[in-house]
Amino acid sequence: MKTDEYALTKARQENILLSSGKKNWTIIRPYITYNVERLQLGVYEKENWLYRALHGRSIVFNKDVADKFTTMTYGYDVALRIADIIGKEKALGEAIHITTAETIKWMDILNLYVSIIEKKIGKKPRICLLNNSVNTSKVFGNEYQIKYDRLYNRSFDSSKIDMISECTEKYVTLEEGLTKCLEQFIDEKRKFLGISCKLQAYMDIVARERTPLSEFTTFKQKIKYIICRYTPFLSWKYKL
Repeated sequence: MKTDEYALTKARQENILLSSGKKNWTIIRPYITYNVERLQLGVYEKENWLYRALHGRSIVFNKDVADKFTTMTYGYDVALRIADIIGKEKALGEAIHITTAETIKWMDILNLYVSIIEKKIGKKPRICLLNNSVNTSKVFGNEYQIKYDRLYNRSFDSSKIDMISECTEKYVTLEEGLTKCLEQFIDEKRKFLGISCKLQAYMDIVARERTPLSEFTTFKQKIKYIICRYTPFLSWKYKL
């Protein structure tokens, strides 16, 4: 399969280590990690969903992902355990998951996000749920991530890291960690990374909304948004 998608590339790299005949390595397998700069919703980064919510437009999400269970681990908790096992002989030649054992439905994560945003800005964001995430993932370029990850219930056995690591600090709960990070992002008025005009156009199409051209910084972005939003370009290209 010819793709540079992260999970498949990492799997190939792991296979090289596992078949090397050596034990001078440790494979680390975090899952979805978050902090104040990275708050995911399914496959969508905050630049896809939170940006829209804070600008008065709908959060676009997928029904078939919403009812799946997942886990998200606070980045600091992952970093603590990675740092702790560096140099430990019993970690060599091992593949180690570093995740919290807590699981939650994506819809519950979305509802938590919405309640925090409503509390902070005084207005509840609208939600637009899509039916077919595999079809729409072609627009986002994350078809493999949807098909082979987010459409499955996810929980992980982290007992190995608990045995190897001497870290005694407990994992932050999902509700506590996500609340803290999202509130901090909003309170400090942190900046978003690059906003995709194509993805915003697509989400505007399905939500029947419009992004003001003033939100795009370059003339090229404005033209690209207009083409994607107001012509059949996306429908032709992705057979929507």
